[in-house]
Amino acid sequence: MMSRWGGAVLLIGSIIPNPLFDIIGLLAGSVRYPVRKFLPIVFAGKAIKSSGIAYGCFYGVGIVEWIVNAA
Repeated sequence: MMSRWGGAVLLIGSIIPNPLFDIIGLLAGSVRYPVRKFLPIVFAGKAIKSSGIAYGCFYGVGIVEWIVNAA
């Protein structure tokens, strides 16, 4: 199962901001998922998540200012 869907599970688990990713990472280690596959997939997922949060905060402040100034 991990050999077929492991990359997708790791990518989606690292994109979604939740504390359950620690468990997913432990499970990947327990089934000996290769580190050479694990690190790039998790890095990409964490980069996507962090970029989304940064852009959301940046544009969210602009939206709040626009609403305050419109009122």
